[in-house]
Amino acid sequence: MYYRVKVKVGVDTGKGVKYNSEYYLVEAQSVTDAEATTVQDLTDDGIEFEVVEVKKSEICKILG
Repeated sequence: MYYRVKVKVGVDTGKGVKYNSEYYLVEAQSVTDAEATTVQDLTDDGIEFEVVEVKKSEICKILG
């Protein structure tokens, strides 16, 4: 199952921090799993972020 995760990401502009929304498509077993996967990935990147929303995606398959 795929989930769409909306994340607010802080970007240093030199004049302060600006927040942008980014969306991630995550393959996971549950909403909690999708959030945990996203948090782990972004924590490894060392950026300032906040998970804002996690929703089930209507995408059923990703074709290669």
